[in-house]
Formats: sequence, C-alpha cells, structure tokens
Amino acid sequence: MANENITFRLKHRNLAIITVVLQSLLALFTLISTMARFNASLRGEVIDWRNSWWVTALLFAMFIFFLMDSLREVFLQLTISKEGIWYYQLGSKRFIPWEQVEGVESTRALLTGKKQYSLILKSESNEDKKTFLGMKQDNQAIPLSLFVDRWLGSELRNEIKKFNPSLPMQ
Repeated sequence: MANENITFRLKHRNLAIITVVLQSLLALFTLISTMARFNASLRGEVIDWRNSWWVTALLFAMFIFFLMDSLREVFLQLTISKEGIWYYQLGSKRFIPWEQVEGVESTRALLTGKKQYSLILKSESNEDKKTFLGMKQDNQAIPLSLFVDRWLGSELRNEIKKFNPSLPMQ
C-alpha cells in the first residue's frame, strides 16, 4: 500500500479569505487616516480627541491584531497519515505521531452551546515544531470542528478511525 496522506483545510476557508481581505482594507484605511491626522497635528491644526491621530493608530493596531488571527485561520491544514498527523498553521508546522494522541473529546462552545470536537494530545511534541513570531505555541488539543461541520459520519472522523482504530472517540 502506498503512503496515503489525506489533507483537510478550514471548512469555511473562502469566508476566512474574504474576512482577511476586508480587514486588510480597513487596516489600510485607518493607516492612511492616521497618517493624514498626524500630518494635520504637525501643521498645528486643532483636532479634538475623537479625530486625533493616536485614536486611529489604536484602531489600526486593533485591525492588525484581528487580521493576524483571521490570517492564521486561512492557513490551517491537517494532514493525516498512517505515521501520524501534520498540523499546519501560519508560520507553524507540527508532526504528532499517533502514540502522542490521547483521543477525541467534545466540549460545548461557551456562547452558542454547540458541540466542538478536538484531538487531545498526551504531551507536547517538540519534533519538527516551529514557533510563530518567536512565541512558542503550547497546544494540547487540535480543534477538529474547524475542519468539518458535522463530526459524526464525517470523512475526517472516518480517516482518523482508519489510521488509528484503537483511538477513543466520541
């Protein structure tokens, strides 16, 4: 049997890409506005605090923060093979052998109450792990609900069960 790898991407990837584009445009608009207001303050124009350059600079920083979070979601990818799982995020690649996987558990979302499934890991695997912007990512769970709408009967669940039949799943 050939080395069979199955790859799953974010379930609503197109929506995430549209979100990234819109947030980029908002960030660009606030940057231009910040520069214009800063220039006006250098010329000595009187500006009230709601139109000051530092307020729009804070908005710009906020949009960049949300943009980075949305951009991270666009690049989420899960590749399953008989050796284990590759989990890709923006700037991060991580291999988790099947021996490091404890099982699949569900939790309820805080606001919606919807069931969300995650792959629970036994311990941190440092092999082939990269950091993002110099920060170590300490994840003990991989959110599977980002890749499928319905866990029960999904292709992702069936593939995990095929490669690791003894794995406890809900």
